[in-house]
Amino acid sequence: MSGWVVLVGFMGAGKTAVGRRLAERLGVPFVDLDRLIETQAGAGVAEIFAREGEAGFRAREREAVARLAAEAGVAGDRGDREPAAGHSGPATGGGVLATGGGALLDPENFRLLRRLGIVVALTVSAEEAVRRLEGKPERPLLAGGEPLARARALLEARAPLYRQADASVPTEGRDPDQVVATVARLLEVDEVRVDLGGRGYSVHVGLGLVCRAGALLPSADRPHRVLIVSDPPVWEAHGNRAAAGFAREGLAVRHALVPAGEACKTLAQAERLYDRALDAGLDRGDAIAALGGGAVGDLAGFVAATYLRGVDFIQLPTTLVAQVDASVGGKVAVNHPRGKNLIGAFHQPRVVVADPSALRTLPDRELASGLAEVVKHGCIADPGLVSFVRERAAALMERDPGAIRWVVRRSCEIKAAIVARDERETGVRAHLNFGHTVGHAVEKATGFGAWLHGEAVAAGMVAEARLAARLGVCADEVPQAIEAALAAVGLPVRLPPVSTTDLLDAMAVDKKVRAGRWRLALPEAVGKVGLRDGIDPAAVARVLAELGARG
Repeated sequence: MSGWVVLVGFMGAGKTAVGRRLAERLGVPFVDLDRLIETQAGAGVAEIFAREGEAGFRAREREAVARLAAEAGVAGDRGDREPAAGHSGPATGGGVLATGGGALLDPENFRLLRRLGIVVALTVSAEEAVRRLEGKPERPLLAGGEPLARARALLEARAPLYRQADASVPTEGRDPDQVVATVARLLEVDEVRVDLGGRGYSVHVGLGLVCRAGALLPSADRPHRVLIVSDPPVWEAHGNRAAAGFAREGLAVRHALVPAGEACKTLAQAERLYDRALDAGLDRGDAIAALGGGAVGDLAGFVAATYLRGVDFIQLPTTLVAQVDASVGGKVAVNHPRGKNLIGAFHQPRVVVADPSALRTLPDRELASGLAEVVKHGCIADPGLVSFVRERAAALMERDPGAIRWVVRRSCEIKAAIVARDERETGVRAHLNFGHTVGHAVEKATGFGAWLHGEAVAAGMVAEARLAARLGVCADEVPQAIEAALAAVGLPVRLPPVSTTDLLDAMAVDKKVRAGRWRLALPEAVGKVGLRDGIDPAAVARVLAELGARG
């Protein structure tokens, strides 16, 4: 195990009892933050409160967290990091840390605790907390009259902080061993292998992995330096966490920021990154990492494929679209004014690290956008995946860790199997373009930004499924099932009011067009897609008009 499991939550949630048992189960050290503070102060928590007040205790708490972070090599806010002096190999630190109920009141504490590893909130009601703590004088914040009223007020104030954790586990009505079992399941890491012989790699899926990416790099020919490419919002949310994880494993880290979204996928931005890589001293043995969504991954991968004729590439996807689709398969590209992804290459990553906890900061609209790609994978190879999205829509949109991890893993399994059969898209891999011929046209017609990629793909799947039914390729129930799954998570099932002519013009330069003949990946059933050649543009135009495009 690399990194820490940090337990947070209200007093009485059971952090210490659960933490001890969890550490024993994982075979790692256990640290209780309050006991650590007591040891350093030479006094109990209640005595520190009485002598120094809450402000004094919080200062000691802040100092203890900072010391732990420094010992783990993750302290500080600089995104560019050199390995610690004297560091000669991968760090082996890690354990389980139980914090006090108010540890997250200091924003710096939370930043440092998240860099240590995965943060799990144990939840409890105020009533249950008071019952559990009855007769325990070491809880000074509940001392005096009306402890239930005090507990309710404190919990109401702190609940928003606990909700920022990577995952939450309820403890009420459950004994510590049951809670430990739930937390242990959350910590499980799934591995999906993309079997490409010497170019093969693993996709790791698990909570908290963004700060452990360095430890997941293959041991052979590990890079000495890494340039992390990200955009400002993602870097603000996850950058220092990712940088600390690489630095902890002895890598020198530099970073470069690019505009968010499709605006970054230009040759001009690629040239900026070449300059940054040169300034950072990257050589053929080093690596470029993409921390962000599909657009950042496309750009960073394109630069990795072409800088010094190719350096290692690491994918750290932070959107659901990227985790289930864009980060796997090695397709990297920048856009051209006349079309999306027209300048690119195939450059497989060394490793893909998909951390569902990164989706905690993802807006609902972008999460739903990623579920479009999940539905696409189900349409291609697994009807159960389409049904899962429709039936578990609420859990997915609430970011239930188990539901999210399952759809990420299953999507990666489907895509990995297809990529292994057809790495360079000469045959079956074109099935992955279901919904994308119309979807890319929608993105271009709306100016690359008004509609998210997954939203455009969702509308594209509806249009292409309806076209398939119109052509007799599939039954009418197929587009109906696809539309139901997409609508369940709030994705569009109609086209924007853009010109049909503009959509057709964009489709005419799609990569799948051969000698002027239109080829589309169309569903034959839910779970089966096939390529159809010689599609009549007039038939496509009729379907586009039915779904809201203007004549």
